[in-house]
Amino acid sequence: MSMTINDIRILKIHPVKNPTAGMLARVSIVLCEQWEIHGFKVIRGKLHPEKVQDLEVYPPATRRSGSIDMWDDTVFCIDKTLWPEVRRLIIEAFNNIPISEYQVADETHSTNRTI
Repeated sequence: MSMTINDIRILKIHPVKNPTAGMLARVSIVLCEQWEIHGFKVIRGKLHPEKVQDLEVYPPATRRSGSIDMWDDTVFCIDKTLWPEVRRLIIEAFNNIPISEYQVADETHSTNRTI
C-alpha cells in the first residue's frame, strides 16, 4: 500500500505567541485517518528571515542527549517524493492563517485552528 498526499490532512495549527526565535507554529497532521503526528514546526526561513513567505517545515524531533543545539528527527518520510508535498500542504495551511493571529496568538487560548 502506497500513501499519497490525499492520505494526509492537517489536524491543527498551533501558532506561537510573538515568535521571536523563528518558530511560527507547531502543526499536527493525520495519516490515513488512523494516526496523529504532533510536533511539525513551521520556521521562518534562514535566507530571508524578514519574509513570512520564506518558510521551512521540520518534522518532530528530540534533543540529542548531552547537546544543547543538536536535534534528531523522530518522524521520517520513507517515500522521499512525498516529503515536498507534505511540506507544501503544511505551508499552505499555515499561510491561510491571518498574520495577526500568529503574531499575537496565545498557545493557551482557543486560537488553535482546526483545519
